[in-house]
Amino acid sequence: MRKLLALLFALCLATTACGSTGTDVAPAAAQPAAETAATPEAEPTPTPDPGPSLEEQITVEIDEFMARGGVPGLSFAMAMPDGDVLTIARGTADLTTGEPVETDDYFRIGSITKPVTSTVVLQLADEGLLELDAPVSTYLDSWAPGYEYEDEVTVRQLLNHTSGFFEFPFDPGFYSYVAPRLDQELAPEELLAYASDRGPQFDVGTDRLYNTVGFIAAGLVIEAVTGNDAEDEFTRRIFEPLGLTDVFLAPGQAPPEQVVHGYSIGILGSAIEAFDLVPESGLIDVDGATYVDMLSVPQDLLRTVGWTGGSLEAQLDDTAVMFGGLFADGLVPDSLVPEMLAPTLGDTYGLGVNVETVSGQTVYSHGGGVPGFRSHAAYLPDEDISFAFSATAIPIEPDVGELADRIVELVTS
Repeated sequence: MRKLLALLFALCLATTACGSTGTDVAPAAAQPAAETAATPEAEPTPTPDPGPSLEEQITVEIDEFMARGGVPGLSFAMAMPDGDVLTIARGTADLTTGEPVETDDYFRIGSITKPVTSTVVLQLADEGLLELDAPVSTYLDSWAPGYEYEDEVTVRQLLNHTSGFFEFPFDPGFYSYVAPRLDQELAPEELLAYASDRGPQFDVGTDRLYNTVGFIAAGLVIEAVTGNDAEDEFTRRIFEPLGLTDVFLAPGQAPPEQVVHGYSIGILGSAIEAFDLVPESGLIDVDGATYVDMLSVPQDLLRTVGWTGGSLEAQLDDTAVMFGGLFADGLVPDSLVPEMLAPTLGDTYGLGVNVETVSGQTVYSHGGGVPGFRSHAAYLPDEDISFAFSATAIPIEPDVGELADRIVELVTS
């Protein structure tokens, strides 16, 4: 990482030393020694207080964010230009045992997966294996059965959320659909069929509605044009070039240890409880509020449902390096960077990434949210600094964007 912000308050070493030299000359005649007036010793210049370090300032912000939102645990990492990575772990990884969060714990980072998928698609476009404005049906047969615009939706529209698909996590019917089968993986094709049956939310290309369905379809496109599993393409094209060893795409990959306990709270927690999705042992009372432990149920469906739209599991240091590396290490082809960053229909979202100005700084970012976890990643191109964090609660008020903005302010102040 680059030097921490605290180095902007470098200590001034203010020691002064006075010395004099002379030559001894023998007197022509003995003379009485002259009295030398005593010179008072100089007071040392006080060292200025450098103030709290960047790590200390960020920790304060994290603690305040967690207290306000009722967040049990959070892991944070910031990658600097010199290769250093600042890591911070706060809170509890398991409300039942009280085990603390560690910086090497694994978290689900949700839709931070989406910019990785976009990057792989853009690489394939640069290699001539696909065209962004070609219909998805060019590469996939019967990929959205019954969907009115199946033959019109383009690859680009999958990535900029103008395909017209709905966001299934906001559909109560989806929870009823999956409730009996949490112990089963959900195939991408099945989810696309479910989404297609719900119909378009608008005429394709005329509006933008954030959805994970399009990125799951993009994962199938990646597999179709390469002949390889999506996780293998992620590893070869993203993880290995960046030296990442602790980021995994489910279901084909899994970390060596289970992710920390994530909790659904508030409205989402109440909905999950109402659908009777968790055992009694998974309902934990925290100061009168119910925290639904998402590790208390089978993990097969939870790990796989987002796939190339939201199923990455990782340590946060690798997440921060990964997000910044997409841009700083040239993984997004230079000729296609403008395509990725261009706003869609006047929005701040491009192809799998948000582009905003925060405290006068350009910031590329993406959030993530899956049952039990709320995450965020950001890259500051002018500073070549990236950071990422994941909290073990969803939904959170204030949301992760507020903490991210404060961190940008601290880094650039």
